[in-house]
Amino acid sequence: MLNGRSVKFWAVTAIVGANLIWGVNYVVSKMVVKVYIDPVTLTMYRILVAAALMWLVSLFYQSERVEKRDLLRLFLAALFGVTLNQSLFIHGIARTTPIDAAIIVTLGPILVLLLSSLLLNDRITASKVVGIVIGAAGAISLVTYSGTASFGREHLLGNIMILGNATFYALYLVTVKPLMSKYTSLTVIKWVFLFGTVQMLPIGLKPMLEYNLFAQPFNAIVDIAFIVVGATFLAYLFTSFALTHIKATTVSIFAYTQPAIAAVFALFLGVDSLGWVKVVSMLLVCLGVYIASRPTIANPIALFAKKP
Repeated sequence: MLNGRSVKFWAVTAIVGANLIWGVNYVVSKMVVKVYIDPVTLTMYRILVAAALMWLVSLFYQSERVEKRDLLRLFLAALFGVTLNQSLFIHGIARTTPIDAAIIVTLGPILVLLLSSLLLNDRITASKVVGIVIGAAGAISLVTYSGTASFGREHLLGNIMILGNATFYALYLVTVKPLMSKYTSLTVIKWVFLFGTVQMLPIGLKPMLEYNLFAQPFNAIVDIAFIVVGATFLAYLFTSFALTHIKATTVSIFAYTQPAIAAVFALFLGVDSLGWVKVVSMLLVCLGVYIASRPTIANPIALFAKKP
């Protein structure tokens, strides 16, 4: 039997592992998508396999009955947090760079603050406004810089898609907030991914059935398995375990390591470069998040340990 200190150690280890996986996933997804697999097929694989594995894991835990009135909220959470979120990420990462994507996604907590104020009537303080403005300035500078001649419109479109990815994930967190206090994390996540699978089937089933995974090079299969099993299934489970045993505010801090992890991995493999605009943008976003989140950390913000 693990004591309290051991449980906390493993919880911290789990959230560190989840963010390490997500940081690396920016680079792995960039190397795989459009080269070995198209965005729609990869998204379908991610959602379907993760849903199957989550329901399999849930068999080993006590089942919770979900009330009918919560099914619509779960459906919307799946639409925002799985279907649109992951589709935009895969399409976006195919067009932009891993470091750009990781920096833009870090804007998520500020988006949650804004949406919580609009949809949940959370109070906006002066510090939150300042944080939102600073963080937005960092994101806008990065997104618009990509539209210059040196990058082109395709890169700009990719960054806009990643911004949409972060926005829908923020909307997902606001939508799912009441459910997290009512059911266990595993119950919520397995239903969200089940509905996400249903939503993706009309556009994703045919491409997935036509795709021959085992005809791809071995390294491509390993990369796709990492994205599907590691960055989707395992990372979500690690985060759920961590949220059960340590403060959500502590969990949220680790999410801001993703740009650094993505940058180190991308630079090591030579698939991206780190210019002054990216450095300044990352500092502005992180500063904005810190200022906006400092007074009161609402649950949705604290839960923002995101995936690509």
